[in-house]
Amino acid sequence: MTDFSKIRYNKLTMEQKLELVEVFKHYYIDENLAVHEIACILGYDSRTPLRKLMKEFNISKSRELQDKCRVSHRNEDAVIEKRKKTMLERYGYEQPFSVPEIHQKCIDTQKKNNEGRGLSDDAILKAVRTRRPDYDPDFEVLRNKDKLSELLSKYKSVYQVARVIGVGPTIIYKYCDKFDISVPHRSSAESWLYNYLTEDLGINDIICNSRKIIPNYEIDLYIPSKKLGIEFNGNYYHSDANDISWDYHQKKSIVARDNGIQIYHIYEYNYYQKWNIIESQLKSLLGLSDERIFARKCEVREVSSSDATEFLDKNHMQGSRGSQYRYGLYYNNELVSIMTFGKNKFIRKNDDIELLRFCSKLNTNVIGGASKLFKYFLRINNPDKVVSYCDLGRGNGKTYELLGFDFDGITPPNYGWINRSSGEYLTRYQCQMKDEEEIMRSNHFSKIYDSGSLKYIYLRNNLGG
Repeated sequence: MTDFSKIRYNKLTMEQKLELVEVFKHYYIDENLAVHEIACILGYDSRTPLRKLMKEFNISKSRELQDKCRVSHRNEDAVIEKRKKTMLERYGYEQPFSVPEIHQKCIDTQKKNNEGRGLSDDAILKAVRTRRPDYDPDFEVLRNKDKLSELLSKYKSVYQVARVIGVGPTIIYKYCDKFDISVPHRSSAESWLYNYLTEDLGINDIICNSRKIIPNYEIDLYIPSKKLGIEFNGNYYHSDANDISWDYHQKKSIVARDNGIQIYHIYEYNYYQKWNIIESQLKSLLGLSDERIFARKCEVREVSSSDATEFLDKNHMQGSRGSQYRYGLYYNNELVSIMTFGKNKFIRKNDDIELLRFCSKLNTNVIGGASKLFKYFLRINNPDKVVSYCDLGRGNGKTYELLGFDFDGITPPNYGWINRSSGEYLTRYQCQMKDEEEIMRSNHFSKIYDSGSLKYIYLRNNLGG
């Protein structure tokens, strides 16, 4: 039988497609297996080729078969148990990936398909320039086994070597696999953060991996003089693949907050892609921003949608978001701080406005900037109520309190999906679909949760407005 997983679907001949149809129908109709189960058996990384086949040849199950395998909320447990029983009877295992032959075939196919993928000059440049236009990859070092080994021995950190060479850590891991180079454990990122804080920023009172700072929890890096804790959350060890609870990050942040300590969470999937923003925020929290500008020396102007999008994508951790009102502070005719507002998406009342985004130019502290922009918004628009949310994993809400907002509770943690193999991160909103859980997990994704948000409400009457 043809090994279809080795051939891209659009490269299959009609004869091969017809052969695949017969094989697929056997498993799909005769055996009544799900598409993702058949994909595993045939060695595919995803169900996409089989979905294309079904569409092209109009393959579907009868109503009777659909009823047999349909999962509803009421009988989900029963169906899962029946599925396990069927797998045990046919293959001796409860899950497809537990079958040694299927599991090994999937691994071999994935390795073969990924061999050399993404290592061409064009692929590397495209990946790097998309995330960090200022990076210029050093291909000579990257493709030299001895030089790459020397850098890894020197820095003991894949992340630092990636920054030195000018690529992402994923590229370094791929070349390490290619050259059969043993690499430092991923937690070495904590070591690199420690070196960055001590050597680059001159912080000399760091306490590492202590469980004595707050009850029941360990803090990776703690700076007593700033009452600031820094957590590095790896993709695997901080996802539910490692059985970490959905509210773990929030509980740790709340316990720290109750003890007068702010925890700044750095997630591995953001570490390389948004390091420039992380670095700027850390400098701000430590009072070490490169530039200080007084808001009284700035001019308030309305900001165009395109300028706001460009500024937020470059300077805000969450990037841009559609907004109704956009105001910025301009210093020497340069936009240095922005605040945007729009209709609150959680509350249907027309008079509820949400403060959506606020940030300043990277590595810049605009003193009094938030106050000047917010007062300007109030004066021009005269809202009765403004709602906003502060990420508990990166902020403490003090700016909102200075603006006259009242604390109104903490929202539940939000989640995203992290791919355990590639490190790709998708927000929950990018994955909202029928059978989301089953589809994402069958494609090697795990859930990873944030700390939730601090909710704040501003009522004009608070300040006699």
